[in-house]
Amino acid sequence: MNKIRVLVVILLLASAAFTNLFADAYYVSPKGSDTNPGTEEKPFRTIQVGVNALTPGSTLYIKAGTYREKITIKTGGAPGKFVTIRPYKGAQPVLDGKNVPGEASIYMHDKSYVKIIGLKIMNNSAASPLMIPKGIFIDGCGTSIYLVGNAITKINSAKADESNAFGIAVFGTEPDEPISDFVIDSNYISNCTLGRGGAIVLNGNVENFRITDNTVKGHDNTGISFRGFRGTCPEPDFDQARDGTCRSNSVSNIDSFPNPVFKGKRVAAGIHVDGARDINIEKNRVFNCNYGIAAGCWAPDKTATGVKVKNNFIFYCHVSGISLGGPSRDPVNAKGAKSAAGCAFLNNTLFNNGVLNTAEDQYGTVSLQWASSCTFRNNIFYVCDSIRKSKNPGVSNDENNSFKDIDFDENVWYYKGGQKFLYFTVNGSDITGFSKWQSLGFDTNSSFINPEFKDSVNFPPTLRLRKTSKVKNAGVE
Repeated sequence: MNKIRVLVVILLLASAAFTNLFADAYYVSPKGSDTNPGTEEKPFRTIQVGVNALTPGSTLYIKAGTYREKITIKTGGAPGKFVTIRPYKGAQPVLDGKNVPGEASIYMHDKSYVKIIGLKIMNNSAASPLMIPKGIFIDGCGTSIYLVGNAITKINSAKADESNAFGIAVFGTEPDEPISDFVIDSNYISNCTLGRGGAIVLNGNVENFRITDNTVKGHDNTGISFRGFRGTCPEPDFDQARDGTCRSNSVSNIDSFPNPVFKGKRVAAGIHVDGARDINIEKNRVFNCNYGIAAGCWAPDKTATGVKVKNNFIFYCHVSGISLGGPSRDPVNAKGAKSAAGCAFLNNTLFNNGVLNTAEDQYGTVSLQWASSCTFRNNIFYVCDSIRKSKNPGVSNDENNSFKDIDFDENVWYYKGGQKFLYFTVNGSDITGFSKWQSLGFDTNSSFINPEFKDSVNFPPTLRLRKTSKVKNAGVE
């Protein structure tokens, strides 16, 4: 009997010592200790130790406080058994990267079935021009990754000519397996200095994704970017973000003017497709950006294709509301090459874009170079009152032979100065007057009428139509 009692005592002590081994839940607190078992009553002290304890199906709960560390997720989940990192009972723990070594605040490579929820990530700044800070960085391959409800701010490049930084970066680097079926939802990404990077960037072998309901604001380069042909994946056929949706995001205050990389030029887009394909961009609000929504390709002899831009509000953008193709395809400077084909722009509402242009640099509502076989249907184009009162561009296309098979029809155009002063360029030729534009075969079934918005005075405007509006089947549905 005594031997049995001794054995029971030993087993109980062993159980206490390993009480949280392979548990469903672990806990972290600034008041904890990394020698603790990670239970709710005896939490770990650092997030990294908590992350290291995770197994498929388990969750790490992070209690309120500031954690000065950067973490690497070393274990992924499995189908039906996600690895989850999230706050404890509604807290918003802060992952502060100030003076902490490493580039990414959160990093994972070749991981699947992971959820990162509700963290605040901040103060990750480059210590040298070669360092590339990132809020969350995912690379390699993987599937079923969810980034939900995180706040990311003050991710700062070195502010040098070749510097980069990213709020969230997803880089598919493996030729045989993509990063796929992932979601970036309801995150708040603000006030980063990005150099040549972007706030949310998908690059390389990535597919089947959803970028939804995020707020992206206050950056010195692109808000949301889908990239291709950058050499991120060594297999060219898969080096292209593709087959994804960008829906119901708010993107604002994107301005490259203070970014030393661009030397005082305003070239940053709210949402940018750069060499990606088959991207649906829908129901977003994009405003106060250099360009609203842009589609093209930096890589020479490559093309952005199959981009569908539908039901978006685009207003008060500095240079133009929609940019398609890009600047000249210069054979001497291949880095300047851009092109787009097979893209559609449907049921968008554009209001007062081109607000900061000078008379020498006026791109207006739609800027279009080196694009072909693209369609603009059922949009409302409310053209901005610009510096050039007699020549306000509805469409600007300044390069010869860069405008091919572009279909504008069944749209609504309006300019307060009157239709005879609405200005267009096609292949470098000036066209003044909406009726002249129509006589050349553009917008033959379109109308020039005031759309009668309910509220176009307050900021931000609602841009919904009054009941008395004569506009039908155009603009945001």
